[in-house]
Amino acid sequence: MKVALILLPMLFFSFLSIAQSHNVSGTVQDENGSMPGVTVAVQGSTQGTITDTDGFYSLEVEDPQGTLVFSFIGMENQLIEI
Repeated sequence: MKVALILLPMLFFSFLSIAQSHNVSGTVQDENGSMPGVTVAVQGSTQGTITDTDGFYSLEVEDPQGTLVFSFIGMENQLIEI
């Protein structure tokens, strides 16, 4: 049985007019609390990061209209539109 990631999509955007990039950040949690080691990637790109010990991630994205893919061993991938 696969378990889906339960995400608290607290996405915060910081628009940087000079670099034209956007900061996306949030916390990944399941029913037991924060999830360290979750891979967070922009679908169709090489941009990505891994959540820290508190389940927090922060990622600079070029396209604010993309989709984030959250993956963790033993769980179904979760897709969240930015």
